[in-house]
Amino acid sequence: MSEFGFRILTKGYTLGMRVAAHGYSWWARRAGWWPEESAKERWGKSFPASHSAGPVWIHAASVGEARVAGQFANELATHGCSVIASSMTETGYNLSREVYPTGTTCFRLPLDLPGPLTRALNHFRPSALVLVETEWWPNLLLESSRAGLRIFVVNGRISERALRRYQLGASFWRRLLGTVECFYMRSQQDADRLRELGVDDQRIKVAGSLKAMIALSTLISPSVPVSLRAREDSPIWIAGCTRPGEEEVVLAAFATLSQRLPNLRLWLAPRHPERFNAVARLVERRGSKVVRWSECETNSRQDVPSDAVILIDRMGGLAPLYLYATVAFIGGSLKPYGGHNPLEPALAGAPVVFGPYMEDQQDAAADLLSLGFATQVTDAASLSAAIAESLRHPRTVSERAASVETVVKRYSHVRAEVARDLCARLGVQRSVSTPCPVCTAARFLHSAFMGWTEGRRSPGLLCFGAIAKPLSWIYRAGAALDARLRKPAVGGTSSRIRIVVISSPLVGGVGKSPLVAHLVSALLDSGHAAHIVTTGYKRQSHHDVSIEPGKASISAGTAGDEAVMLAQMTGAVVYVGEDLTATVARVARGLAPEFIIVDDGVRRRWQGERRIVVLAASDLDRPVRFLPDGRWRIAPKRAWPAAGVAIIQVGQGTSAAISTEVQHQHARTLNSWGYVGPIGWYTSLVEGVVPLTKGESGASDTPPSGAPFLFCGIGLPARFERQVEFLGISAVGRQRFPDHHAYSPADMSDLEHQCRQAGAAWMLTTHKDAVKIDPAWTLTIPVFWLRIRLELAAGTDMLSVLQEQTL
Repeated sequence: MSEFGFRILTKGYTLGMRVAAHGYSWWARRAGWWPEESAKERWGKSFPASHSAGPVWIHAASVGEARVAGQFANELATHGCSVIASSMTETGYNLSREVYPTGTTCFRLPLDLPGPLTRALNHFRPSALVLVETEWWPNLLLESSRAGLRIFVVNGRISERALRRYQLGASFWRRLLGTVECFYMRSQQDADRLRELGVDDQRIKVAGSLKAMIALSTLISPSVPVSLRAREDSPIWIAGCTRPGEEEVVLAAFATLSQRLPNLRLWLAPRHPERFNAVARLVERRGSKVVRWSECETNSRQDVPSDAVILIDRMGGLAPLYLYATVAFIGGSLKPYGGHNPLEPALAGAPVVFGPYMEDQQDAAADLLSLGFATQVTDAASLSAAIAESLRHPRTVSERAASVETVVKRYSHVRAEVARDLCARLGVQRSVSTPCPVCTAARFLHSAFMGWTEGRRSPGLLCFGAIAKPLSWIYRAGAALDARLRKPAVGGTSSRIRIVVISSPLVGGVGKSPLVAHLVSALLDSGHAAHIVTTGYKRQSHHDVSIEPGKASISAGTAGDEAVMLAQMTGAVVYVGEDLTATVARVARGLAPEFIIVDDGVRRRWQGERRIVVLAASDLDRPVRFLPDGRWRIAPKRAWPAAGVAIIQVGQGTSAAISTEVQHQHARTLNSWGYVGPIGWYTSLVEGVVPLTKGESGASDTPPSGAPFLFCGIGLPARFERQVEFLGISAVGRQRFPDHHAYSPADMSDLEHQCRQAGAAWMLTTHKDAVKIDPAWTLTIPVFWLRIRLELAAGTDMLSVLQEQTL
């Protein structure tokens, strides 16, 4: 196509878009679809302020694309990229403020007209534009190219139907897509279709689907109304994202199967909310009773017949429900709609069934079929047969876990590789240097030998310790080299923002989290704005999240057990990110609180920081040794400079005074390591026991009479058990799990079995373990946890240290 012809087409497109935009804008505002703020942004008259210089502009159409973009933005943030985000729809915009990194500027995409787009580009001055999937708006591409932006497409896809439409104006699209520097396509078929449009092969990369792992981050803690929780003998078939013409087939198959399996339950989730009422009427016409999910949520005592069809009449939240599915059917596949994401149930460990029309999910469907995790059907008869086969041989917990692990391994690398390649093209490097192999080995030894000497001495262990002694030298060398390689975080925060780092050179069971809670609670009570930043150690997801008081709860699997525990103990906002440096920078830039409390930044340094070092009194009384035959992960001298030192001891049930002799002894030890400053001695006390769940028979907030069964998954379980003894409670049994253990329903079932065998009427655990137990799980024995607080026993309160040095 000639230059003149291309200009004529773009001018014609712009003129038609201008006429359509005025008409649609008038209608959207009159119908209430566009609030005043939305209309201003879409016409480029007003935009939110952006504090980033040369950010990467990510545009996603609606909810599904925004979820992909949010996780990808979090991946970019780990490389130091600042991001602004736009969405086409109002629902996508509302979701954007939740899924993007903290402090990201979110706005609605201006209308595809030169004027509004130019004003947006002049306002934000981005350095690059990243389009998710097929958001190829002509003027957006042209104006961004004229402004000098480098343009990329991630998770690119082209269906067969879309390709035929593009081919009607192939020369126009070839010219337009020439502005894109690189297309990261999700499959080889999508890449081939893009080549048919004339895009150069050098600008196409088959990267894989970025959408594949979205479901994994939403599979935590599904909320199921009490009246809908099925018994063990009631298998659940979830038919998700069904489209017109498919519900009839599903209901016919359900009627057939119910004759052989009377306990079978069907959860039916239509794709679009405007069809909820029509689907409900369809179920009733076929002679079945329909129970709406929303009714059960509002009325927990709702009577649900065993043969009723459960209509999931809400948007979002379907993916975690697949955790309850014995088998799952993917809608949009029995009729020519292109199919929907089959990886959502696959990542929940459920066997998947779908129809012949999976063009939009071709790669994922092929992968699941090749792995033997899915079955493809053609009609109602084959659907009934496939569902019946899955119900005859339901997967065990271990089989579901193994299938999830296989799927995760296949897709987990995609997002990181695309972000790494894109950042390399933009010349962006990580803000924190990559540790050397010696440092990696050091951290491995750290985790492998955690808690090595906690009250254990035997000939066998001593022999193994003699063999492992050289490993401690490797660890010491790696820790020293790690400290040298890591760069201090650059400043850039407001002078009024105080970064307070709570760190410990020791591993496990020091009392750091209670100290963070003590300081943050005191700051909030004094009227100061304080936020907590942590890495969320051992969490299952990898995207940044925030836990806000009064908002929907976030599970320990998503944010980490310590992050959830701190949020519950303090009521403060907790921000979780894998890169502490980047997360602190985003919180400081976007929210500007008075205090940012960094939980466990032992190997990070910030300019102008105030550092509180936490030590355990028992460890100060022992010789200092490095792992694997000790609890010190860095040399004591590397813990300084510090504004203050907090020494924590386990209380004897009541607050215990610290003798002057012990104070002098600890002070001399710290002085020998090069520290001279305020010291505070704290006692860790138990405030009481708190019910997690009351079980089937328990109705009281106090524990039943009799001895409890103890279980925990912390670094030093002996300290928890000692605190229980200080309360005068005699346990009849105990079970120890690894630190940060992720509990499953199978674990709790096994614990209940042990509890009954030991003759215990209730179970007792720690707060850190309690946050990892889903209250939605059906438990028959009540579970309680210990509430811990710190009390100053002697010396200087660390709060006064912060007030003297920062306020």
